[in-house]
Amino acid sequence: MLTHWIRSAVGLETLAANEFIAKFGGSIKQLSHRSALVSFEAEIKINPHSLRMADDIYTYYGPVSNIDHTKSSLQHLKQWAADFLIDPIEKLSAKYIRTTVSFLGSRNYNRFFVESILNQVIQEHVEVTILSNEQSETWKSNETRIRVHIEDSLAHIGIALFDKPIHRRDWRTESYEGQLHPPVASAIASYISKPVSCVVDPFCGSGTLLIESLNYGDPNIPRIGYDINPEAIEIAKRNVERNGINVLIEQKDFSLLSENISNFGIISNPPWGKKFKPDSPELDNFYASLYPILIQAEWSILLMPESFAEWMLHNSLKFETLFITRIRGQVVHAYKIK
Repeated sequence: MLTHWIRSAVGLETLAANEFIAKFGGSIKQLSHRSALVSFEAEIKINPHSLRMADDIYTYYGPVSNIDHTKSSLQHLKQWAADFLIDPIEKLSAKYIRTTVSFLGSRNYNRFFVESILNQVIQEHVEVTILSNEQSETWKSNETRIRVHIEDSLAHIGIALFDKPIHRRDWRTESYEGQLHPPVASAIASYISKPVSCVVDPFCGSGTLLIESLNYGDPNIPRIGYDINPEAIEIAKRNVERNGINVLIEQKDFSLLSENISNFGIISNPPWGKKFKPDSPELDNFYASLYPILIQAEWSILLMPESFAEWMLHNSLKFETLFITRIRGQVVHAYKIK
């Protein structure tokens, strides 16, 4: 029995696992914080470009138990690595290796301390160049990536199937404040359902949502993006061009949306986090400014703070919560308004 370990954004664990199973088969063995274990009877070939909602994927080599908050407990991890991790590393004929560690809860060590222990074990057994996260060493083509996540008393360990995380999109070469994590954008777009004449993002930013949306619903339905920020518009246009896709990007205020089009659906990550904190009294005014386009849209899928649900109930809008995740430390809800 083989097991793959799927890492995802918070709240996307089930979505990422189900997407994987729909494309490659297998069954869910375990779900936990940002993780899903999917088991298989036989080895399969995986195309990373077909997985849009996962952050990364690894061959899972099993948990190591008895890892607590103390440094001394890491001896269990060190011994396990010497006994069980060296053989698969040698079979990969790795030239470069990068070990990345994360954990939940308070510990008497940091991630770099654990990484250094595992790197030492690897170097004692395998002739390889270690790439250090602590030293911010840059990515190398064909590097082998080892992932360790410690949760409660277990250390989960995997070796990445690919040399860079699959959430990285080749077209995203420019940074822009507030860019949406591509797997979260894909998760939103996966809920596109009822056919419309066009799909619109009235706060498109650098265009991530619209670009990812072409993997869902009917890709022949036009995608249109509005934003008032000229820098965002230019980056979005270049992102669209790098993808070789047909998405219309315009510098325009969202309030003009319904004057130009009809029979539209909305997918968006509105900029409430930039302008207003979740508890800001001005947030209701921002919600109210959205009302005219929301009632004209056939459906809307938005990333918003929890307070938006109370506002929708007050204004008699029918909605459902799709998933809950975190963006830059803030809890956000994906709502679909019908």
